[in-house]
Amino acid sequence: MRGELIIYDVTVYLYALSVLFYFLDFLRSNKKINRVAFALLCFGWLLQTAFLILRFMERDFIPVFPMFDTLIFYAWALVTFSIVINSLFRMQLFVLLANLIGFTMVAISLFIAQDEPTLISQQLISELLFIHVTFALLAYSFFLLTFLLALLYLLLNDLLKKKRWNKIVQRAPSLSRLEQLLYWGNAFGVVFLLLSLILGSIWAYEQSVSQFWFDPKIGTSFLVLFVYCYIVYGRTILHW
Repeated sequence: MRGELIIYDVTVYLYALSVLFYFLDFLRSNKKINRVAFALLCFGWLLQTAFLILRFMERDFIPVFPMFDTLIFYAWALVTFSIVINSLFRMQLFVLLANLIGFTMVAISLFIAQDEPTLISQQLISELLFIHVTFALLAYSFFLLTFLLALLYLLLNDLLKKKRWNKIVQRAPSLSRLEQLLYWGNAFGVVFLLLSLILGSIWAYEQSVSQFWFDPKIGTSFLVLFVYCYIVYGRTILHW
């Protein structure tokens, strides 16, 4: 338990330092500072991964149901995707935004009890439910990433139209690259959310959980799935 707390505290500090160095790099465009920021981000990600594994091994419930673990997993997924995207496409500005949100989630978790028990974590636990929740978190991680990409796209498009060649334009990727990442991010999010809702429905049927269908989160998730499915359909079939 003591080791968990140390890893958790160090992870928070590493993410905070990474955000700080990425911000300094954005202001000064220094390669050394950028490398330090990325190294801090990767090291923090490794510690956060170890923290999640330890919580999984030492507890009787799967650590994605309490709010604390949900925030930690959500932040871990965001940082994971941002590291992958930056490694493939060198998008430092996007990593700064994703890292900032990931750090915010980890910081919020500081004010939430780490061992918060929940009814669903003590009863009706199954592998099906675990996969359902995990896929849902991954889906909304993709949607949050595409939201950031969309904001960056709109901002960059506006600056290019006004011919304002500032640091954002210089450090940002092309509009076509952003559009491709938006499409694939939405597509992956739709797949994970669809699988999550299917598995959740099967679990609710097996456990005879009647209130499952009256949960506002479930209804909202189906609405979100419909909206994003239409977006992916419009982009793929209607050639938006």
